[in-house]
Amino acid sequence: MSNQSSDKPAKNKGEEQPLPPGSIPVNHQADNKDPEKKHGDFHGLGPRMWRAAEIALALAGIAAIVISVKSWQESEIEKAVQKQLSDEPTLRKIAAQAQPMLIFDVNGGFISDSGGLAYIDRIVIEERDGGFPTKLLVKPKRLLSQPPLLSTIDGVFLEYDTQRREGMDWGYSIKRRTTYASVDLMLCRFRLEVLRNP
Repeated sequence: MSNQSSDKPAKNKGEEQPLPPGSIPVNHQADNKDPEKKHGDFHGLGPRMWRAAEIALALAGIAAIVISVKSWQESEIEKAVQKQLSDEPTLRKIAAQAQPMLIFDVNGGFISDSGGLAYIDRIVIEERDGGFPTKLLVKPKRLLSQPPLLSTIDGVFLEYDTQRREGMDWGYSIKRRTTYASVDLMLCRFRLEVLRNP
C-alpha cells in the first residue's frame, strides 16, 4: 500500500508560505526602497527635468545680464556721441573734413574758415567793377585738380569761368547775374568750397 504523503511534492523553503497577519511581502518592501522601479520610468525623469529647468533658468539669467550690459554700453556710447556732436570745435572739425571751405570779402580778406585754409594760401583781387570783384586769383597751398566752387552768401548770384593759371593757381572771371536791391556790393561776402582730390 503506497503512502499518500509521498505522492505530494514537497514544498521548497523558497515557495510562498502563509504570512502572519499585518506583515508586508518581501517584494513590496523592495519596491518601497526603489520608487522609480515601483512607478516605472515616467517618474524617473522628474529629477532630470528639474535639472534641465535649472540649467535653462541659469542660461536665461546669463542672457539677461549680457543684454543689460550691452544696452548700458550702447547707451553710454550714444551719450558720448551726442556730447561730441554738441561740441562746437568737434562740429567744425567734422565740417572741415567733410567739405573744406572759407568765406572772404570783396578785398580777398578771410572772414571765416571751415577747413579751407588748409588748402588755400590767399586770394588776390585782380579787377573790379564799381568795387565788386570781376577777376580774382586763388592761390592754393597744394595742388587742386579741380577749381574750388565760388558763390556768395549775400543774395548775389554769380556766373563765372575758371582757368588754370601759373603753377597751382586758379583764375576766376566773374559776372553778376542777379542782385537784390537791398544788397550792398561793397559788403558782399564770398564762399569758396574746396573740392578735394579724389
